[in-house]
Amino acid sequence: MVTVDLRRRLKAPKVILEALGWTGEAAPTVLIAEIVELGHLRFWSRERVAGLLLEIESDLHGPSFEEAQDLRAHRDRYREVTLRPSDGRIQLSEALHAIVEPALEPCLLYAELGEGFIDLFSQRGRLSRLRKRTIGLSR
Repeated sequence: MVTVDLRRRLKAPKVILEALGWTGEAAPTVLIAEIVELGHLRFWSRERVAGLLLEIESDLHGPSFEEAQDLRAHRDRYREVTLRPSDGRIQLSEALHAIVEPALEPCLLYAELGEGFIDLFSQRGRLSRLRKRTIGLSR
């Protein structure tokens, strides 16, 4: 669990940062926050995904209105955030903060280690994933 404070900052768990190799840097590091769905953010190393994001963006450039809409949606889905490796602090923008649906100030979120990323869930986001991804005992 992580707490998002009144200034929209959270402190990523040290064990997750260490597993990803995101510790030890003295200077702030840029991460890419992916909006997965309402209540679910995913943080990637910019170095890991920058090339793929540029490739996708270049594929979306085109003269049609639909391509322009797709490009705007792509840019809205992926946003830069700053990680301070010295203390694990990540600053969320207002838009990203709204995605995790803060019901209370400060709010608690679930943090999980993924395959090269950090998943961050609100309670609603976590329950949504459980409904989609698990098989219940009473089928």
